[in-house]
Amino acid sequence: MKSSDRQLIRNIRKGDAKSFEELFDRYYDRFYAFACALLHDRDAAEDILQNVFLKLWIGRERLDEDRSVSNYLLVSVRNEIYDWLSLKYNSAVVRCSAPPLKARIIPLTLRKVWRFWRLPAGLTGLSARCLPSVRRYL
Repeated sequence: MKSSDRQLIRNIRKGDAKSFEELFDRYYDRFYAFACALLHDRDAAEDILQNVFLKLWIGRERLDEDRSVSNYLLVSVRNEIYDWLSLKYNSAVVRCSAPPLKARIIPLTLRKVWRFWRLPAGLTGLSARCLPSVRRYL
C-alpha cells in the first residue's frame, strides 16, 4: 500500500527510515533523469541526487508536510545542479593576456601613479604580465 507524500513526510520527521526509503524509491528515477538531461554526466547526476536526499534526511525535522515534496526535491536538485556547474566552470584557470607595452608612453600624474600602485586585495595575486591591463580599469 502506497502512502501519501504527506504521511511519508510525517513519518520521516519522526525518523522512520522505511518511509524515507519509500520516498527515495518514488522520486529518485524522475529527478535522476532530470539531472542527467541537464548535466549530460551520469556520475555527477548521481552525486547530486545523493546530496539532495542526504540533506533531506539530515534536515528532516524542518520538513513541512503541507508543502509539495516533489517541488521541494525539484528545487533542491536544481540548486545542487547550479552549485555543481558553478564549481565546475568557475574553478577553471583564468588566463590574462596583456597587450605589449613597448611603444606606449603615458604621462604619469600623481593620481595615475596612485591608482597604478593601489590594488584591491583580490588582485594582488595576479602575475606581473596581467597587472598593466588590469590597472587600466582601476
